[in-house]
This record gives sequence, structure tokens and C-alpha cells, in this order.
Amino acid sequence: MTAAEAPLRIYLDLTGDLPGPADIALLGKARGLGGCLVLGVLSDADVERASHVPVMSLEERIAVLAACRHVDEVVPAPPLAIGEAFLERYSIDYVCLVDDYDLPERQAAHAALLEQGRALVLPRESGVGAAELVARIAGRAETPSPR
Repeated sequence: MTAAEAPLRIYLDLTGDLPGPADIALLGKARGLGGCLVLGVLSDADVERASHVPVMSLEERIAVLAACRHVDEVVPAPPLAIGEAFLERYSIDYVCLVDDYDLPERQAAHAALLEQGRALVLPRESGVGAAELVARIAGRAETPSPR
């Protein structure tokens, strides 16, 4: 297979803590953009800063997500702001951005990637994701009744 025939390598990062159906759907959509998904699983500190204290350790999150059929490669604890050196190191063609992330350093890095034409934006999937599952466990959200 030549480089021109190889599937595009799409990068996406996420917390990966207690992945729910919305998270798995997002992985499938991201992989569908290019055929090869390189998934960054954020460090415990970055998960806590962005969302919540992680329930699962980084190693546990990596093990679960590496087993997902949509994931081809996992990058443990990637930087929050993705730059050219990172893209080259992992031979990434495009970075998949989710439209709900608001940490300032991510916003600047995302703007640069969009400007360079290296980013693809996906909306956050509706449905149950990690943040809602963590809220349920903590008693801050109700578990829906079985149908």
C-alpha cells in the first residue's frame, strides 16, 4: 500500500473515564472520517482539570478504549495543546475536535489547527457520556427508569 492509498490518520483525545454510548458513537464518527483512529487518553490531572476527578485510572481507561473496535492506536496522556511535533510524531493527518471544549490553551491550539486546515470539528454526541455517568455515581443525576 502506498502512502496515497493508506487511510487517513485521525486523532481525537478524550477523558475516556467510564465511556458511555455517546463516547463510543463519537469514536465511531471520528474513525469514519479517515479510516484509522489514533486516540489520546488524557492524563488523570487533565481529566480532573477539564471535567471531573477520574473514576478509572489512566491505565484502566487505556485498557478499555484500546479494546474498542473504533480505536486503532492509543496515545497515553497526550498534551492538551496539539502542535506540529505531535502531529509528525504520530503521522496524524487531521485532528478531530469536539465542539464543547473550553480550556484556553486548547482553544488557541484548536484555532491554529483550524487555520492550517488540519482540524475537523464534530458536535458533541447527545446521550449518555462519561460526565453523566460520573454524575449518576456521585448522586448528582438520576438514573433513568428501565423501559
